[in-house]
Amino acid sequence: SDEIYDNLVATGFLRMAPDSTVAAITAFVPDRLDIIADEIQVLGAGVMGLTIGCARCHSHKFDPIPQREYHALAAVLKGAYDEHDWLIPNQRRLPHVSTKERRAWESREADIKTRIEALKASIKAKPAPEMEKQIATLEGQRRPQPMIRALWDRGEPFPEYLLKRGNYLTPGEVVEPGAISVLAQGSSALEIKPPWPGAKKTGRRLAFAKWLIDPNHPLTARVMVNRIWKHHFENGIVKALGNFGRAGDPPSHPELLDWLAREFMGSGWSIKHMHRLMMTSSVYRQTSETTPERQALDPGNEALSWFPLKRMEAEVLADTLLRVSGRLDETPFGRPDGVKVRADGLVTPVGNGKGWRRSIYVLQRRKEIPTLLETFDLPQMNPQCLSRWNSVVATQALHLMNNGMIHELSESLASRVVQTAGSDAKTQIRTLYRITLSRLPTKAEEEIAHATLQELTAKWSEPARQPEISPAPAHRALANLCHALLNSAEFIFID
Repeated sequence: SDEIYDNLVATGFLRMAPDSTVAAITAFVPDRLDIIADEIQVLGAGVMGLTIGCARCHSHKFDPIPQREYHALAAVLKGAYDEHDWLIPNQRRLPHVSTKERRAWESREADIKTRIEALKASIKAKPAPEMEKQIATLEGQRRPQPMIRALWDRGEPFPEYLLKRGNYLTPGEVVEPGAISVLAQGSSALEIKPPWPGAKKTGRRLAFAKWLIDPNHPLTARVMVNRIWKHHFENGIVKALGNFGRAGDPPSHPELLDWLAREFMGSGWSIKHMHRLMMTSSVYRQTSETTPERQALDPGNEALSWFPLKRMEAEVLADTLLRVSGRLDETPFGRPDGVKVRADGLVTPVGNGKGWRRSIYVLQRRKEIPTLLETFDLPQMNPQCLSRWNSVVATQALHLMNNGMIHELSESLASRVVQTAGSDAKTQIRTLYRITLSRLPTKAEEEIAHATLQELTAKWSEPARQPEISPAPAHRALANLCHALLNSAEFIFID
């Protein structure tokens, strides 16, 4: 069913850490334990807001998390992640995709097979090098069987031992699966039972998941709403998104955090509801402009006296550039779009006849990150990113100024403006401002833009420049103005 399919896909969250055990030289027990530790870090910091990984070799130095409870959490995952009964990454896939997806794959493969067989039959009758090339092209279009990158229990695992100093060669006492006692009112016991009668599953992760979403759990809801808050307001109510412990920062507005957590649980854990709630609030809709009085009363804007000016995230910037230029292909799902890597290191997504799809559909490889996204601080997942850096470096301005794809998008934006506004320069300027900045230009801005268009048109009309260009001078001038607005702070920043 669709529900089972979605649930299986969701288990891939516990496979987000890099897994190098596909190679024989990196598939020994210590390597496997490192992967388990990374998964516990993803689960602990990302979901519970605790640095549980610090208790791997000894009890936590700041928070009341003994080493035994780190191994209790490892025991929860042991039905799927057992260092003594290991599966390499390619073996951790299930064929239980949706019927629609499977039939689409089968139909496509059958069509390719039929075409290849027809070409082979023609070659037998009359050999031709061109047909051989066509066969090779068709073979390259084949796709592997669709699989789900999932995590599942494989039966009764080996016992989990407390490893003295984290060394697998010095095991101590056996540790039973359990929760973090400081979060469970002093008891780390979980109510573990098979998910259904006769099941050959441990039921450990299910019990742990139920404990995580228990209304009395002090952290799960708070950690999530804090992360959503940070997404909209630049900083979380707790600034350290992955550390709600003693070494982290206390919440700036604890009552607000508690209220948001209750609202989140009361809405059925709806992330969409929380986004809507925050974005329709008066604090989100206020201006980013401030006054000397506000700055004197709230110099760090900790009370959110004005909206915190924030730059678009890398993916948002890339998608917005495509959207305003009319080159965004909104086709969802499917296989990821590839990237092209130039000899000089520039990495760009591969487009199609419609343009380019959203950044979420671009192939993500740790060594082949699209340059625009990397320049604007797309995080590397090693094993996760709790909070993005927000750097200001010269390469960002240089990329937007000189990159060929940005110039191409500026040309497309100019064509969109002409198609909408016609040939009148002032109407073009107003339309351009509406598209890029969601407002009309001021009188001064309109006058400057109009004078700039006239000057650029005259420059592009000079005889010495004519052989260099194919568009008309007026169109090229408008594209230059489009390029300038795409480089403006008002376009790049959200206020």
